[in-house]
Amino acid sequence: MVARHHPPKLERQLGLFDSSMMVIGIVIGSGIFMTTGLMAGAIPSVTLILITWALGGLQMLAGALTYAELGAAMPKAGGQYVYLREAYGPLPAFLFGWVAFIAYLTGTNAAIAVAVAEHLGSFYPSLSTHNSIIGIGSFSISGGQIFALSLIVVLSLINYLGIVFGKWIQNIFTVLKIGSILLFALAGLFISTGNHLDFSLNPTNMSIGSILMGMGVALVAVNWTVGGWEYITFAAGEIKNPKNNLPLALIIGTIVILVLYFLINVAYLKVLPMGSLMGEIKVGETAARAIYGPGIAGAFSM
Repeated sequence: MVARHHPPKLERQLGLFDSSMMVIGIVIGSGIFMTTGLMAGAIPSVTLILITWALGGLQMLAGALTYAELGAAMPKAGGQYVYLREAYGPLPAFLFGWVAFIAYLTGTNAAIAVAVAEHLGSFYPSLSTHNSIIGIGSFSISGGQIFALSLIVVLSLINYLGIVFGKWIQNIFTVLKIGSILLFALAGLFISTGNHLDFSLNPTNMSIGSILMGMGVALVAVNWTVGGWEYITFAAGEIKNPKNNLPLALIIGTIVILVLYFLINVAYLKVLPMGSLMGEIKVGETAARAIYGPGIAGAFSM
């Protein structure tokens, strides 16, 4: 008698809390500690910056609702690959899979890892991307690049060890993220640094064309910062009761992220004068120094 071999299946181990934490954990990263300075360079107005964040939030919510519908209808692992395959056939899905593997997802992960190294380099120069360790002619490898690669390897190993261990690591770090951002935002709102919010719509008398162009540039930065929530659909095959939990996780995660991001941006704008905010890349670190001093500023820039 020939034994039947059943194809391996993913175990559905992620509940609603786990899935929501995954959405939040994926999105919240180094971007929120960098973006506002770039936005201020394009639109030096508290009101316009907050309006742009609101517009970006509405786009994010619309996308999350769309993916919630798709995820509930096709609760399979693969995310966009599955949706493209069902809508357009195997070839577009196959091409998307390879683009994601070669550049889309891997490039994003690399950029985030290098950003973390860049922030750490302010406090540990050996981890800076400017600290060249290996140099052969014009080719060099920095301490920051080695750290970024090591970070990706460690997180990949955690994921390899299994969904249960991975979700606990994800949940713990996401709760810490939420707590630190909320603490940061509340401190910025209630601790005075001598700066005051100016809600004038156009304090620098920019032309309408410059305002629209600046908001467009700022909106690109916002979209980069809030991007990544759709990655939860790749794990749809591991979510319990995905027809209910996947849409709810997307909605809950999106709302929590938008509230946190709006609060921390109000804190930035209250703590730092617009002149010092414009073009500043390490906004989180600069604001943390103004609130807490240099001792623990680095904790809020990672």
